[in-house]
Amino acid sequence: MKLFSSLSGEAAFHSTSAQAAARTRTSSGETRTNVGSPNVVRAVSMALAIIFGGAIATTASAAGTNSDFGKDLDWSTSLRHFQVDKEPYIGQRFEFHCPAKTVRDKEPAVHGTDRYPADTAICPAAVHAGVMGAEGGQVQLQLNPGVESYKGSRRNGMETRDLPGTGLSIMFVSESTRAQLDEMQQKWKPRLKWDDKFSQTGLANIRLTGQRFAFDCPRLSGSLAGRVVFGTDSYPLSSLVCLAAVHAGQITKDGGAVLVQLDPALEGSFVGSTRNEVESKKGPMTTRSISFPASVVN
Repeated sequence: MKLFSSLSGEAAFHSTSAQAAARTRTSSGETRTNVGSPNVVRAVSMALAIIFGGAIATTASAAGTNSDFGKDLDWSTSLRHFQVDKEPYIGQRFEFHCPAKTVRDKEPAVHGTDRYPADTAICPAAVHAGVMGAEGGQVQLQLNPGVESYKGSRRNGMETRDLPGTGLSIMFVSESTRAQLDEMQQKWKPRLKWDDKFSQTGLANIRLTGQRFAFDCPRLSGSLAGRVVFGTDSYPLSSLVCLAAVHAGQITKDGGAVLVQLDPALEGSFVGSTRNEVESKKGPMTTRSISFPASVVN
């Protein structure tokens, strides 16, 4: 199905099928978004971009307007607010900023110690886990499978409760937990094929703009020749992830760990270039884009 933007008047430079765009590990709605805008045409265009992989050329100013990431959390906010408390996100890490706690902040009950249910309020749990204090700060957590039960404890001026097991859990990334979480992430992060597009991963949700996602690319047995990628440093959502990672210099055709950042659209258009034996083409900017941080450590 060919997609085009009536807003910009530029035909999209990618073609993708509804079946491919819907190929996620579950049908739990990761591609839904709440697109609100005074410009109805722009809103429709953005919604279609989410469903069909962002292959619509729109103005750069339309990008990222509905992302809640990067904003201060309420002290009652959990992963459920961002619709990422679901199985396809197991092994992924998310960063948040908690503001300083005030007397007006509600503090829901927290359950567990070190590992907390996925619907736990993030900021209070971060205090209990010891990764920040009541003054707030930047925290990073990882979504993991659940545990059979959660044991409460008293730590850092907070008391948590016991709870029966849940399907999903969270842990906060710190020096003491990183090795354990790295091992868990290695087990659960998606293994891509060389023809997998980012728009097919279930992670191209506009709510996730600004976040980074971990993948593994296998060794490529064939040649890089004939494979198409668009852009330089910034690439469209419909990019072949492993090929774009080679062009960006994050991996070689031998494969390896890949870290992808979901970005808002940039001004201008995607620029073509030849890097690392991969030739990229130029094309119109899409509603959002992806990039590959210099370090794959998340």
